[in-house]
Amino acid sequence: MRIVTGLALSAALLAASALLVSAASARETWNQETVIALATELADATKALKTTVRKDPDLRDGYRQGDPVVSRYADAINGIDRSARQLATKLAAGEGYEETLGVAKKIDSLVRDAQVQGARIMTTFWMEERVRPVEELLARLGRYYFD
Repeated sequence: MRIVTGLALSAALLAASALLVSAASARETWNQETVIALATELADATKALKTTVRKDPDLRDGYRQGDPVVSRYADAINGIDRSARQLATKLAAGEGYEETLGVAKKIDSLVRDAQVQGARIMTTFWMEERVRPVEELLARLGRYYFD
């Protein structure tokens, strides 16, 4: 049953973007182990969201039929997933704040892209359940990246 619209999902992703950029008034002191753990959790959460998007029957059909809005939405979610995995990999390899800030900014940009496209499609309640962990992790990671 479709009880959450794309507008609600896009509002959730917009909130996630805002949380990443302005998660705290002052940046947290960098803690590599904590940031690695958060980035790893984010990679897992975005993978679950990507899988949910792929399995949604309406989105899957729209993608197969070449619907440009659905395609752009799926591309944005795929980009978030790739960037989250890239962030986790770089951090695990010992790269720190300066080396990974660009990836964090890219994730923020991709979340905004997904929000714009998500406002134009219908989504399910169970997809929103996959967005929530991503939001929470973005907020927690944002405290280490942004003032």
